[in-house]
Amino acid sequence: MSQPAVLLTAFTGTADFNISGKTLHSILKLPRNLRPPYQGLGNALDEVRAALSNAEILIIDEISMVSKELFAYVHWRFQQIKGNRKPFGGRSVLAVGDFYQLPPIGKAKQLCVCEGDVLDLCKDFQTVNLMEIMQQKDDRAFAQLEQDQN
Repeated sequence: MSQPAVLLTAFTGTADFNISGKTLHSILKLPRNLRPPYQGLGNALDEVRAALSNAEILIIDEISMVSKELFAYVHWRFQQIKGNRKPFGGRSVLAVGDFYQLPPIGKAKQLCVCEGDVLDLCKDFQTVNLMEIMQQKDDRAFAQLEQDQN
């Protein structure tokens, strides 16, 4: 049975459980240390390439927790896996989340803060702001707090 064309991923194991997905680190065999230079897959390349051969769309939940460094690593990993120099190896990426929620862990740079020392992939994305609160729409006090924050 072939793998799905859509990969559901998240930064944390809790989130990946909530969406029945996998963490970015596990699905792409990312190292703990994401500092340059980029570390290729080596002997694991064929295994990961076979597992993700049908992957056309990458969905990343909890995008606010994904650092610029991690996002760049995901980009490079897909280039390596797919053998394609286009952004993310020519795969479509849907990043989902609220940038007002949890930031990346530690001193990592936030994803869409433009700085010259880290690959800026945000410029290639179209942003869609969802303004209607659906999850807590019946909780007026919470909805008002959420609205005031945005």
